[in-house]
Amino acid sequence: METELAKRFKIEGFPTLKFFRGAASVVSDYGGGRTASEIVSWVTKKSAPATIPVTTKAEVSDAVEAGSVAFVGLFTSADSSLSTIFTASAGASEAGAFMVAYGEAGAALRSAYGVGEGDAVVAVNNFEGQPNVVIMEGTSVDLFVSANSLPYVVAFSQETVSKIFAGAIKTHYLLFASPKASSYEGLLSAFRTLASKHVGELLFVSVDPSGDGNDKILQYFGITDDKVPTAAIVKMAEAGMKKYLFGEGDLIKGMSAFLDSFKDGSIKPSLKSAPVPAKDATSSVRVLVGKSFDAEILAGPEKISLVEFYAPWCGHCKALAPVWDELGAAYKADTSVGIFKMDATENEIDHPEVNIKGFPTIVAFVGAPGSKTVVEYDGARELKAFKFVVRNHGARGCPLATCAPQVLLTLLYPTRLLSHPFIFQGIPFQARCRCS
Repeated sequence: METELAKRFKIEGFPTLKFFRGAASVVSDYGGGRTASEIVSWVTKKSAPATIPVTTKAEVSDAVEAGSVAFVGLFTSADSSLSTIFTASAGASEAGAFMVAYGEAGAALRSAYGVGEGDAVVAVNNFEGQPNVVIMEGTSVDLFVSANSLPYVVAFSQETVSKIFAGAIKTHYLLFASPKASSYEGLLSAFRTLASKHVGELLFVSVDPSGDGNDKILQYFGITDDKVPTAAIVKMAEAGMKKYLFGEGDLIKGMSAFLDSFKDGSIKPSLKSAPVPAKDATSSVRVLVGKSFDAEILAGPEKISLVEFYAPWCGHCKALAPVWDELGAAYKADTSVGIFKMDATENEIDHPEVNIKGFPTIVAFVGAPGSKTVVEYDGARELKAFKFVVRNHGARGCPLATCAPQVLLTLLYPTRLLSHPFIFQGIPFQARCRCS
């Protein structure tokens, strides 16, 4: 119903809980449990003041002792721009204690932490067994908090998962190793040393393959027991998640080089793919897998290809299946049209314009090999709506005389305000031209 509101606050699944503090501009994802008591506890904590006034080092030390980390803002006044940003970050963060001192009240703390005049933010923690002080330099408050709210290497568990994924650092380096293995201490020491050199760049995470629920993580990365110990890097972005797997060789000696290869772009993401199926002449819809996507779609002949990315368990996908089969049957003999489907739970692709956030996701690929126009279909999941797009896309003649041949019409249903209104069989919609 409220599609625009959902897009504004990036609602991608259900149920999703958001917490608003003061104004809609200060909003954070709910990061607590799902029982009534856990929700009440989380909201109670979030409803308290975002920051705590402080004047002495002893107060900060007590906070660190209680929660492992404290972030201290030393500001000339409560109205300074950095103070405002710090308070907003404190309200949205799950990390440690956020403490503030203004003007002369922070003199003792400035002296204790070696901070000069002007606004400053300091992180104090004892993650490595002894007090550690880090002064924020050349980064944002959110990134600084994410980088210093966890130890150099954080052990993956149900207790840490929300901190790992809710932070501002979206590139994670994972070490898969069993604490019971004789090589574990050496691996962890080398991993921690590497992590200490890249604070703020990546989040370093150790994963015990035998940990509760961790088998699903190994399954996602395609890592079998005989491959452990090993490592992987995962990069999360708006365009989707990419994962990179450590290859062969000594892990201790190679973990730094693996990170260098990721940073310089010399390694490619690892993509899942089911085996390429034999062509089925009786099927009206072509089955795509990860290994066949580039050849059949991106490098395929000039035509319009509609691809449904689905999940076998998805109810909406099951409802669409007979419509999709009928669409495929309608264009089975037409070489200028291709109707495809891909099980996105078993196959992955790496394309900057394809972002699969839900199921089904339908994407149109139009044009010549190597230069396809890519548009996500955002219209009615009805046969006549799909047929309209196929009949009127640029490769087969755009109905708008002002459009160049390389045009794609995307059916938007029912009320999005774009150019060129049409009426088709009683359905109001707008067609959008993407002219080069």
